[in-house]
Amino acid sequence: MGPGAIGAWLGDFGRFWWALAALNLSKTIFVIRGRRSQCPCQNPSDSGRAWETGCDAAAYWNSPVRFRRVCPLLRMAPDGRWRCSVDTAGVRPFWLLAAGWTGGAAASVYVGCVLLAFVFLHTVGYPVRLASVAWPPAWHEIRESRGVYFLQKAEAALRANRTGEALLSLSQSYQLDPHGYMTGRILAQLWQTSEGDVSNQIYSRLMAEHPAERPQTAEAWFTSLLARGDFKSIEVLAWDRMNAEKSETSAWLNALVSASRRTGDAKFLERAATAPALPSFAKQACAWELMTRRESPENARSALTAPVPADTDAYLLYYRMDWLIGAGYASDALFQLGREQDRLPASDRCRLGLDAFAALGWQGILRDQAAQLLSASKASPPLVELLCAHLIRYPSAAVLAQVADAFDRDPPAQADQRFGAYMSLYCAAGAAGDWKRLQAAEASLKTVAGARIAALDTLERYFRNNGRSGPIERYLPALPAMPIDIMYALYNYSDRHPPGVDPRTGGRRPGPISNPG
Repeated sequence: MGPGAIGAWLGDFGRFWWALAALNLSKTIFVIRGRRSQCPCQNPSDSGRAWETGCDAAAYWNSPVRFRRVCPLLRMAPDGRWRCSVDTAGVRPFWLLAAGWTGGAAASVYVGCVLLAFVFLHTVGYPVRLASVAWPPAWHEIRESRGVYFLQKAEAALRANRTGEALLSLSQSYQLDPHGYMTGRILAQLWQTSEGDVSNQIYSRLMAEHPAERPQTAEAWFTSLLARGDFKSIEVLAWDRMNAEKSETSAWLNALVSASRRTGDAKFLERAATAPALPSFAKQACAWELMTRRESPENARSALTAPVPADTDAYLLYYRMDWLIGAGYASDALFQLGREQDRLPASDRCRLGLDAFAALGWQGILRDQAAQLLSASKASPPLVELLCAHLIRYPSAAVLAQVADAFDRDPPAQADQRFGAYMSLYCAAGAAGDWKRLQAAEASLKTVAGARIAALDTLERYFRNNGRSGPIERYLPALPAMPIDIMYALYNYSDRHPPGVDPRTGGRRPGPISNPG
């Protein structure tokens, strides 16, 4: 097709779309007027009869055949000329034909645009479905697919330890898909290191928009708040969850009591002690906690060593023993433990026994107890974390060696389980001043994570300086996958090694504050 033919085709193409509307409209007006006015398309000098009358509307078209797509009444007469095939009285519009052409063209353009958009989106990397692009009610999935795309970019950045890039990609993903639960969770966890308020806002939104995920969201939020040392917010969260989930009362009661000890605020404890909706054991524990703060240690001791009913909740039994150990009455705690141990979970019996032996200075019994536990459980990650939390509260080089050697002999296959255990060993070694084991744990963490964890350098300096370089909450937010029990133990360590106090100068430190549970 030469340039002239192309120009002729383009000319008729433009006339075609104009005629679909203009010619059919003029014919409609002609019909409405009763066909008494001049016919808008037939040649006025002709007779107006079929096969004798020319078509003025097609006179300027390069190809009359193309005009037939607008008006099929134009046909070739026997003499070889193009004539109108009906009398003037039979001239009529073809709106259905116009609608068909217009609809078909619109559909073709739409399909073309859909395909182009689909190809473009997939070229960029958006995992979008063709149906999501083609069907307008599903267009929201395009935004969601873009959110998935940026989420995948963020995951790749996190694997490469490019935290800044990961934050940017996650923020874009969450803006595109604000209802994406996992995107919000990861973004809130990343913001906790630098923007605590932003992290709290995201967690609060997740709690409101995803009721089915509230237990997991609350646990993650609590971990974030604990790492930052935001104990006032922990009190609020714990109070809310105690009243929302009866099955989790003990866990959140423990969080409330521990946070209240840090803030010194008894407001939530007073509310809980008289709250009608809370279980009786929760109200009793809060009443006891208030009593221990207001009464003398001896009066509190008398109350917490008094006999209790046989159906007393296990948490109350644990609370009594834990407080006695922390207040310096470890012998009383051991007596109660021997009497009530069958009513306590194994992990609680283990923790209370180890802490009581250490508080009494019974190192031989302590080593024997640790050896029995390691032999029976083969240094499982939960046991390693429990023992390391104890060793942070009560450092012991001998017990640390037992735990580290047992874990090295038979580490679990799962990397995530090894990571938490090695992080626990790292902190226990730092608390004991065992720098060789600390560096060995750091090397193991690097192997498991596939990269060096820069935040461990600052934590090592913290331990080498005996806590003088700052409060522990300055370091915890940047440390990944730190077990909750280890964080509680590190706060205990920080209490015994307050910032600015050099142990070699004999500076006084506050006694340890025990965290139940």
